[in-house]
Amino acid sequence: MEKKLYPILLSLLAVILLVSPFTWAMSPPTNLLVDGMVKPTNFIFDPEIQDNLNDGGLENPNPTFSWVPTGNQTAYRIIVGDSSFNVEIGIGNMWDSTKIESINTSAIYEGDPLESNKVYYWSVITWDENDTPSFPEDSSEKLYYENFQMNHFIKALEFDGHSNDMAAFAAGDINNNSLTDFIVASYGPGRIYAYINQGDGTFHQQLIADETQTYPEALLLIDTNNNGNLDLVVTNVKSPHEQIDIYLNDGFGNFTYSGKLSDYTSVASKALSAADLNRDGYMDLVEGMSGGTYGIQVYINKKDGSFEQPVAYANGKKVNDLTLIDFNNDSYPDILIGCNGSNQLYLNKGDGTFELSWTSDEEDNTYAITPVDFNSDGLWDFIEGNYVKSGESEVGCTDRYYKNNGDGTFDLVYSTDKLDATLAISAGDINLDGKLDYVTGNGKSSEKNRVYLNDIFYNDNSNSSPFNPYMASTFFTEVYRTLLFDLTGDGRMDLLRGIEGANDILLINNSVEPNTPPSPPRDNFSSHYSKTTAKLKLSWGDGSDAHTPANQLAYNIRISTNPDARTSPESVKWNVVSGAIGTSDHAGSFWGNIGRSTYVYLSIPPQTYFWQVQSIDTSKKQGEWSDVQIYNTPPEGNISSLVQGDLASHFQTEPELKYLESSRFLTNISFSIRDLEANDCFLTEFEYSTSSTADWMGIDDDSASLMGDWPDRGGDYFQASDEWGENYSFVWQTSESLREGLKSDSVRIRFKVSDIHGASSIVTSG
Repeated sequence: MEKKLYPILLSLLAVILLVSPFTWAMSPPTNLLVDGMVKPTNFIFDPEIQDNLNDGGLENPNPTFSWVPTGNQTAYRIIVGDSSFNVEIGIGNMWDSTKIESINTSAIYEGDPLESNKVYYWSVITWDENDTPSFPEDSSEKLYYENFQMNHFIKALEFDGHSNDMAAFAAGDINNNSLTDFIVASYGPGRIYAYINQGDGTFHQQLIADETQTYPEALLLIDTNNNGNLDLVVTNVKSPHEQIDIYLNDGFGNFTYSGKLSDYTSVASKALSAADLNRDGYMDLVEGMSGGTYGIQVYINKKDGSFEQPVAYANGKKVNDLTLIDFNNDSYPDILIGCNGSNQLYLNKGDGTFELSWTSDEEDNTYAITPVDFNSDGLWDFIEGNYVKSGESEVGCTDRYYKNNGDGTFDLVYSTDKLDATLAISAGDINLDGKLDYVTGNGKSSEKNRVYLNDIFYNDNSNSSPFNPYMASTFFTEVYRTLLFDLTGDGRMDLLRGIEGANDILLINNSVEPNTPPSPPRDNFSSHYSKTTAKLKLSWGDGSDAHTPANQLAYNIRISTNPDARTSPESVKWNVVSGAIGTSDHAGSFWGNIGRSTYVYLSIPPQTYFWQVQSIDTSKKQGEWSDVQIYNTPPEGNISSLVQGDLASHFQTEPELKYLESSRFLTNISFSIRDLEANDCFLTEFEYSTSSTADWMGIDDDSASLMGDWPDRGGDYFQASDEWGENYSFVWQTSESLREGLKSDSVRIRFKVSDIHGASSIVTSG
């Protein structure tokens, strides 16, 4: 009888459960992923653990959240926050999707903007067909969550029209509106586009050249003719365009083809860079050859935007990259080349010619070579990024760090593991700690593109890497070019990424506070012209910056001959050195037209110059210009004779003075002048003395009149030269009251010679 009751009791219990208001909670969903990736709970990024690098940080500003429900999902709610404490109790301060009736098991982020280099936490609550949540609101348990970290760089824009082979980047203000624009070149088929910054985070695309005009490999934005506008220089690699082309900028961002630099015979060029190599105020070019005799060719600017025939430095090595910067701190830019073979440094002799100074022992296939002062000693070290050599099947190459010895040589201090196949390296201060970091672009789709932060604890003797491999991207595509530059105007380094066979991408960095510009030099300005060397030396004190040490600041100068620059510097053309600068992936880094030196020797003629200096910090942020400085050597004077006499004695030699009153006594002064800048000069501050011990007295209208080529005291200008020229003279006729006192051989005259910028020391007779 008892056994027969069991089935009845079980049936009654089932009925009770079915009609009872109590329901079991749905189990939490599993396999929580963000853009298809998962990290362990409470993940903390550890740059020393290589496995973490393989996870990388998210670049997608609107990632996709996905999950696997444990039952029949009918609704979901996503919670995202920057605090694990809030998320585990169901509070999402970044995004709370609220309950959404849907069986979808993924959703795209729609919350507040996610910040670079930051960890976020997220969870999802699901409901089943009975509207039962996986996490009841009155639950005493904590909500299960996962986390994800954003990359240092977050994708902002994707640029169409380049779904072919990426060639080169360049950046600069091409329409002179103080916003940074950029140029993109691609080949196969050839295209060059300008992207004009609209000031609102968007860029207007503008075609410069198509496949009928170009097959580009490298490009530069430089001012070729010192009119203040950034022109475009392009090197091409495929017939019939194996040449260097120049496109002139009208100042509004419109480029007109002005001709080719020179022709080549089946010789391709892969690298191009620019600097004022002979310090004459004009930008010159250096080309890296990937055919013919290989090596480099140097083009000196003719001072009109055209260039001399190149001077070749053949080395039998294919040159893939080069950079121009002052490696031995003598204020002249040197040439460092990255080759298929040993890399080399050519030191500038001070006149735009070069001599080989160093050759690396290692023979790599260097595709990227970038100056980075990784130990902050004020000397430019460099990093080389290497690609797989022809015939080698192994994926992954060793990148190398070389330390500058200060004498035109380098020591290898570290070689990385074989992680990457590096095609591109760009350097800059990513995290605003005053030290140069760098990013890489990988040429293999199986490898990541990485961010390396400078290790502030680096010791030269530690045999350790100067850099921590801080974060990899989640981007598995061949990256041919990278460019670090502030393209959004907030002083933080953004990243342009050129992708093989796909659209190019702009990624922004909002991981640190906006950067403030550095201050210009305030003191210790000086200028001196040497007739022996025919060079003008300009020097200045250190600028200053909130995060960049003084020895890491770089400088840009501009020089004009227009006197209006003194009072209206923004309204004149800086015609001697324009100060307009751009940067490109092949040109090394954006460190001004002077680099880190606080002086420069310029091979320019003696003339009155107006000049300013601008500081640039390690994040490539340009500051305000300094106060206008003036280079002007005061004129000099020399009195060759002083003759006294009465009126009658001058009738024969000075017949034009016959009309003077006979009561006057005359003094004739002969003198010569010179002025290094050959400015117009005049005489000022005339004084006389009746003896070597008598006081000096001013010569005014009541006591004397000046007669000669210029009737007014300090009046008409006369032309000076940089050598002692012909004698000038003037006649001083005294008043009656001075006549007797001046009848002595001890009378003296003195005055100053002035130009509009300054006066000589006092010129005295006798």
